[in-house]
Amino acid sequence: CNGLFGAGGGTVAVLALDGRDVRVSGMRLLAPYALGAAHGVASAPGLRREAGEFRHGRWTVLTAQPQDDDAALALDLRLEATEALLPEARRRLEALLKMSWEQDGIGVKQSDKDSKR
Repeated sequence: CNGLFGAGGGTVAVLALDGRDVRVSGMRLLAPYALGAAHGVASAPGLRREAGEFRHGRWTVLTAQPQDDDAALALDLRLEATEALLPEARRRLEALLKMSWEQDGIGVKQSDKDSKR
């Protein structure tokens, strides 16, 4: 993780998907650990924020421009990027999930595991 910020009475993890410092990154994932925590992380000018979750290994947008005081979405992940970079940010996020699954052996066929030994 690139950073943890205390915000809104809670903590939010922030991951820069473009490898830059999270304070200037053009593609960020926010993972709040408390209600309203994402609200305290300032969005850079020009970045669009969407709330979402993973379904079957794919990023699924729950709502574009979520209100951080919406209790139903308060702990959902937030993806943040410019409009032009949102598709690439989603792709990178899905690739990270897939890489994590492969390292843990989730969704990998037994024959694939045997060939890696």
